[in-house]
Amino acid sequence: DDSVKAAQSALAGSISTLKTSVDNLTETVNNINTGVATSSTFTLVITALVVITLVIEIVILIRRR
Repeated sequence: DDSVKAAQSALAGSISTLKTSVDNLTETVNNINTGVATSSTFTLVITALVVITLVIEIVILIRRR
């Protein structure tokens, strides 16, 4: 009976540790998703600014001729 209780206690501890690991992994994945979304937004903003600048430069060059 004691061996069953010891095994049950050890199993409960292992399950608790596993749950903590999964929770930490979930948080890490969420942080990665946030980072990717932020970098994607930054890239889109920079690309839009570059395109706007190029269009303005082309318009200036065309008007000079």
